[in-house]
Amino acid sequence: THRGGASQGGPGPLLAFVRRGWSNPDGASRASLQYVEYRLVDGRLERATRPMLDGASAGDSRVLLDGIVDAAIGYHHHGAWDHGWPGGAAELPSAVRLEVELQDLGRIEQLFLVTGRTL
Repeated sequence: THRGGASQGGPGPLLAFVRRGWSNPDGASRASLQYVEYRLVDGRLERATRPMLDGASAGDSRVLLDGIVDAAIGYHHHGAWDHGWPGGAAELPSAVRLEVELQDLGRIEQLFLVTGRTL
């Protein structure tokens, strides 16, 4: 969770996870899993990935959104929303909520279903 100070960026990512299904059409020497992180840097939401899961430094980042005043991540788990992940590494939330406050547009909320369960 990141609350406040979004324009300065936080000590760590807003959200980080490992995903599978990373396309490899050229047969490059890498895993089919990919580390992905979303960070707030100077009022921008950036997405960065790592080419390897074993601690390689993040690759190039892409700016997804600019003009962010504040941002927060929420996790839906066991029927309730929480701003910190209360589950363990073997569990998944049923949904993830991204809330951003933009300089020009105000507050925007996006919900991402994770497990296919209803909320």
